[in-house]
Amino acid sequence: MSAPREDRLALGVALAALAFFCFAWVDTSAKILAGMGLPVLVIAFFRYGINFLFVLLWFVPREGRAALVSTVPKMQILRALFLLSSTVLNFWALSYLPLTTTIPIFFAMPLVVCLLSVPLLGERVGIRRYLAVVIGFVGVMMIIRPTGLTFHWAMLISVTATVTGSLYFIMTRMVAGRDDMPVGQVFTSGVATMVLLPLAWIFWQTPETVAQTGLLILAGAAAAIGHSVLTIAYRYGEAAQLTPVVYTEIIAITLISWLVFNEVPDMWTALGTAVIIGSGLYVWMRERKLA
Repeated sequence: MSAPREDRLALGVALAALAFFCFAWVDTSAKILAGMGLPVLVIAFFRYGINFLFVLLWFVPREGRAALVSTVPKMQILRALFLLSSTVLNFWALSYLPLTTTIPIFFAMPLVVCLLSVPLLGERVGIRRYLAVVIGFVGVMMIIRPTGLTFHWAMLISVTATVTGSLYFIMTRMVAGRDDMPVGQVFTSGVATMVLLPLAWIFWQTPETVAQTGLLILAGAAAAIGHSVLTIAYRYGEAAQLTPVVYTEIIAITLISWLVFNEVPDMWTALGTAVIIGSGLYVWMRERKLA
């Protein structure tokens, strides 16, 4: 039985910020582990495997068989595969690029979702939101600088991760109201774990140090805690109210990059990030106003 909704926005915002800090640490752990030479598929397997174990232990005793049964299983599987591909591509890009480059590109996702919602969901998008999307993509180009000396081919991987992540959110809208939240979490973590299991076996590399093992476990635990805390946050505030909190992850990533990797975004990356955030917030405000 789900807990009742409560109108406690400040607590909801604090929990959402904590969740996005956990997600920032997942990316940080992935970058550190990839830098240590651990295969991306093995890192992704631990990220989803530990998350899946946590989901089973948390939801199945409470929800029973209902947590494992979907009314739209094919859509849930496709949704899970989009999220998995986005995660693997993002981890791959992180093995070559600074966090302060990949994360802002990834946060262009609301703009891509806005565009894809027209052909895939039949939603109408006005000229103002189209202009915001165009401006947002200018921000992405400011970060990528495809003709500049700072361009790296892995930036294209990061862009692809943004597209597949956007398709995940489109699928999330499609299944909304058809399955309860525990079902979605079981499918997203379970399908990814099953797909990654044979691949992790093929590319398996045993962690050589206690630090590597600890980071792998920490990445999976941070993902599980982040998703769970975010779920609780939605008990205390509406999704429309909590959406802007997602950008606190960029702040967390910038701080972590500076402290852990001694990486500080250059002027163009900082400007591009600001443009993306501004465009994303405008799209969110327009959608909220129209709703």
